[in-house]
Amino acid sequence: MNAVKIDRLQQKLKKLKEKLHYWEVEFQPSGNMGKWGRQVKLDRLREDIKQTEEKIILEIKTEI
Repeated sequence: MNAVKIDRLQQKLKKLKEKLHYWEVEFQPSGNMGKWGRQVKLDRLREDIKQTEEKIILEIKTEI
């Protein structure tokens, strides 16, 4: 059962990293509000990635 959960978390992690790449590289803000909004989005994505990675590690540890 945990293998399915780990797989779903890894898929979520992949999507989050793709979104992070878009906001870091491809999205070019104009003006201060755009820069602020972009930074808020980047911070939130990085936090979500960190939490997802911790969940994956926790699931792997409980599986062993």
